[in-house]
Amino acid sequence: MEMTLCFRNTERMLIHIAASLEDGCLCVEGCDSGEAVEEFRGDYDYEYRYCLDRVNTDKLFSLLCREGEPRAEALFRAFRGPDACRDLKQFCDANGIAYTYDSWVCAAAAFAHIKNRRRTGGLFESLLVDYLALRFA
Repeated sequence: MEMTLCFRNTERMLIHIAASLEDGCLCVEGCDSGEAVEEFRGDYDYEYRYCLDRVNTDKLFSLLCREGEPRAEALFRAFRGPDACRDLKQFCDANGIAYTYDSWVCAAAAFAHIKNRRRTGGLFESLLVDYLALRFA
């Protein structure tokens, strides 16, 4: 099963979120791209993914599906639109459903973005700037 949960194109940003179910495991992946993403993240696009193993996928659908409702319909009913991933995360956290989360943004672009912003002096920011400076010097 593969389906689109969100496809929204505005003047400054495109959001695409899709779900797939393979071998009993659910994966919801998204990509935000455009001018607004570049201003916020320092790169033109930002990709992210939530994946559930088979046990947690079954748990999700046992809580989500109404009697006789197909999994795809339940997923689309509960998690669609630009907040689909946020809503999925909140549902999983509230119901003890384990997932993995990954995200990607170009590290070189993130470094340039952080370097050009006013430094807040936070430890994480300092470590990240130092790491990226060494990695991409």
